[in-house]
Amino acid sequence: MTYKETLFFIAKCLTISHEINNKISVENELKLNTIDWDSVVKVSTAHYVFPALYCNLKRANFLHYLPEELVNYMIYITDLNRERNEQIILQALELNTLLLKNNITPIFLKGT
Repeated sequence: MTYKETLFFIAKCLTISHEINNKISVENELKLNTIDWDSVVKVSTAHYVFPALYCNLKRANFLHYLPEELVNYMIYITDLNRERNEQIILQALELNTLLLKNNITPIFLKGT
């Protein structure tokens, strides 16, 4: 798969719950078993969408098309990401409480 093909495949995977044509297309590609998973992992990780990719494929019930080792890795990374996000939320809540106690109204932007 070229970079462009990989990016397009990832984009389709990220929209399978919104676009039925993409869901059908992704499932057909998965059935062909021609996906370059190394490329998909590298590109989706570089664009910070790897956990979202896993969640969408899981929601569509497509994980059985993937290599078991890849699914296990996706679960591991998604769990790590979830734990990190939970820590960020706790820190934001603590910071919010502290600022409000000092009559400062915070505005949280990207990342929280």
